[in-house]
Amino acid sequence: MVRTLLAGPGEPGRLYVLQVDELSAAWPAASSRILMSDDYGETWKPFPGGLPAEDCVRNINLDYAAPSGQGPRDALYASTCQGLFRWTGSQWELLSPQETGMVAVVYGQPEVVWATEAFEAGAGVIRSADGGGTWIPAGDGLISFNGVANLGIDPRDANTLYAIIWPKYAGSYLRRGVASGQWQMMPTPRNNSTIDTGMTIDGATGTLYVIVTSPNAQLWRTSNPRAAEMKDVHWELVSDFGREVQASLLASGWGPEGLALYANLWPLDWKDDTYAEVGDPGLYRSLDGGKSWKNMGLKDSGHISMIRIHPDDSDTVWVAAQGPLWNSGGDRGLYKTTDGGRKWERILNIDEDTGVNEFVINPADPDEIVASSYQRRRHVWTLINGGPGSGIHKTNDGGVTWREIKSGVPGGDLGRIGLAMAPSKPNLLYAIIEADEKGKGVYRSTDFGESWEKRSDYMTTS
Repeated sequence: MVRTLLAGPGEPGRLYVLQVDELSAAWPAASSRILMSDDYGETWKPFPGGLPAEDCVRNINLDYAAPSGQGPRDALYASTCQGLFRWTGSQWELLSPQETGMVAVVYGQPEVVWATEAFEAGAGVIRSADGGGTWIPAGDGLISFNGVANLGIDPRDANTLYAIIWPKYAGSYLRRGVASGQWQMMPTPRNNSTIDTGMTIDGATGTLYVIVTSPNAQLWRTSNPRAAEMKDVHWELVSDFGREVQASLLASGWGPEGLALYANLWPLDWKDDTYAEVGDPGLYRSLDGGKSWKNMGLKDSGHISMIRIHPDDSDTVWVAAQGPLWNSGGDRGLYKTTDGGRKWERILNIDEDTGVNEFVINPADPDEIVASSYQRRRHVWTLINGGPGSGIHKTNDGGVTWREIKSGVPGGDLGRIGLAMAPSKPNLLYAIIEADEKGKGVYRSTDFGESWEKRSDYMTTS
C-alpha cells in the first residue's frame, strides 16, 4: 500500500512512493520501501538508497528546492523511530534523534524544517532553524486533540502553513498557521464536514485541495486559502467519487499536461448503512484537475514484501507480492520484469490465498532462486495466518520449474517464513519458520536451500 507519494519539480517527472504494510501514518510501518519513477508513474523501480530503518519508518518527505540533476536532487527526508534522516546522494545521514511523524522543509531554506511529533508523543508541531539540530514547540493555538496528521507549507509563501489533525470530534480538522507558530481553525467544505488526513497544495497557484469523507468521498479545492478573514475562504467541488469509493489525497505535481493529482482510491462494499473496504487501496492519477482518474500500475498486489534487482542488469527485477489481505486472488506470487517494470511475468504461483513472502537469489547464478510462500487471509473476526500453502520453494531455471523443499523443513501447516543469505558465503541460508511448538524456530541450509537443519527454537510473530 502507498502511504506517501512525492512529486519532484519539473522534468523528467520523478515520483517517489513509500510503500508500507500499514496505511495509517500514526504508526511506524514494520515493512516499507521506496519506489521511484522517472516517467510520471508509468514504470517504477526501487530507490537505490533503500531506507535507513526499514522496520520503523513513518514517512518520507522531499526538499522541493533541491537542485536538479544527480546526487543532491534526491533531497529526501525519512522520519523513523530512530530519528530523522536525510539522503545525501550516496547514503542516509542522521540529522536528529528527534522522532517525527513527517517534516516540511521551507522552500529555498533547507535549514528551516517544520515537523509533526511522533503520534505516541502527542503529535504536536515543532520547528528547527538549524536543519534538525535543535527543535522548539511551534503549535500555539493549534488545538490538535489527537495530534497532527499532516503538515504542509505554501510553496509560494513560507509564512503560511496548513495542518490536518487526527479526527476525534465533529467540526473542522483543518488548521492554518504562520511562521511564528500561531495557528487558527480553518473552515472545511460543506459546512465544516469531516475531511481525510491527506491534502496537497498546488505550487504554481497556491490552491489547496482536500477530500471530504462524509457522506461521500469528494475532492474540493480553494483558490484563496490565505484569505485575511477565515470566513472569506471559498471552497469549490471538483469531483464526487460517489458512495462506493473511499479516497485519500496524496500529492500534486507538475505533469506534461499540467497539474497532476495523486490519490489512493479503493472500493467499498455497502450493506444497509455499513460498509467494508474491498481489498487494498490502489494508486491513481488525475491529469485533468481531478475530474477523471487512472490507475498507475501498483494495483492488486496488496502487500509487496520484497524487491531484488539483477546484479548485472538493472532492468531485471523480481518482486514478491503477498496479495490482498482481505480477499482472495489479486496479484500474488513471485513476479519478474526484464524491461524495467513495463511488463511483469508471474514466475511462481501457489494458489489464490497464497503469496510470496521473501526470496533469495544466488549472485553467481540468478536463475537459482529460493522463495518462501505465505498463506494468509484477514476476516473481520479473525486472521488466518498460515496453512498448507506456506512453504519453501526452489528453482534452478529462473522460475520455469519449481520444487517445494521438504528436507529438514517442519511438517504440517506453516505460517510466515523469513529468508536471508550470508553475503560472505552465498550457499549459506537462514530461515525463521512459523510452525507448531515442535517445528517453529530458526533453520539453516548449507546447500542453497536444498536441505535444512534446525538451529534454535527462537521465534517471532507475523
